[in-house]
Order: sequence, then structure tokens, then C-alpha cells
Amino acid sequence: MEPFNKLQLTEVEYVLISIIIFCHSFTNCLSKQGRELLLNESEKYSKILMKIL
Repeated sequence: MEPFNKLQLTEVEYVLISIIIFCHSFTNCLSKQGRELLLNESEKYSKILMKIL
């Protein structure tokens, strides 16, 4: 948690980064369709994060 505190992220930024990390964490145990779904979600939230930075 310390590195995130040093970045002084807003709550929204923290949540978006957490979602992006979560979407990339479970790709090994999913079907191809499941991986594609999480990749699409990750890209969606990455774009939102980039807009607010």
C-alpha cells in the first residue's frame, strides 16, 4: 500500500488501477472467451484512467 500512498492517487484512480490489475491477474485459468472479456474490460478502464490523468 505504501507505493500507492506515495503516488497520492485519488480514490477513483486507485479503483481504476485496481480493476486493471485484477483483469490481468486471472487470465491463465480462463477460457479464451473469458480472457478476451477481461482484456476488453481492462482496455475500457485504462482509457477512462488515461482521460482523467
